[in-house]
Amino acid sequence: MDGLLGTFNLDDSAATVKFLIRDRGSNFTEAFDAVLADAGIRTVLCNVRTPRMNAIMERWIGSVRRELLNRTLIWNHEHLRQLLALTSSTTTATGRT
Repeated sequence: MDGLLGTFNLDDSAATVKFLIRDRGSNFTEAFDAVLADAGIRTVLCNVRTPRMNAIMERWIGSVRRELLNRTLIWNHEHLRQLLALTSSTTTATGRT
């Protein structure tokens, strides 16, 4: 991220970003999607009439931070992937978020 405006340089991180999930708001134009497509990033639109999706995802991310990341020493990227996969499967199995 750069500066106060929060601009993002796609050249530096486009290799790691594969998808962008966004809503269907009118503030996102076709030009916005075209810039992302040129960088190799696929834009995925949220379902219609899912106003609570953002709140649900924020709650899940907060749970991961509290229950996993605040209590775990992460050694490398692969270790992080394993821990997140474990947390995701445990959360799904128990119905907790």
